[in-house]
Amino acid sequence: MSDIPSERKQQKLLSNSKIKVEEIIQHLKRADRGNYSTNKGFLPSIMTPLVYPMYKLSCKTKKFYVTDKCIGCSLCERICPSKVIEMNDEKPKWTQEKCAHCLAGISRCPAKAIEYGKSTKRRGRYINTKVNFMI
Repeated sequence: MSDIPSERKQQKLLSNSKIKVEEIIQHLKRADRGNYSTNKGFLPSIMTPLVYPMYKLSCKTKKFYVTDKCIGCSLCERICPSKVIEMNDEKPKWTQEKCAHCLAGISRCPAKAIEYGKSTKRRGRYINTKVNFMI
């Protein structure tokens, strides 16, 4: 729905996330119970029941495709958490109707060859430099 934030904004978000991660670690160590989210968004008790069903309906793989830029590296297949990407003739194929829409395949593709309909053609690709895939 939107493009990735600027490099400066990304660094600020990652920096701020360190504090939040430390808070989560402390809750886990203490085995705290309850919801400790301080950023619940706009009217969560109303918005979640309305938005989540639409999200679930939209998590389809039909619009994913690969361009001629694909180098056949199979990284997308190896990192797909939903395991819906399989290599076929050295090109990725989406084997199930739905996935998590995490966009790892799009973002991590070294050739920028994976697209989702027309909406990703002019969008940036975000790679969190703090995440290392053990593949």
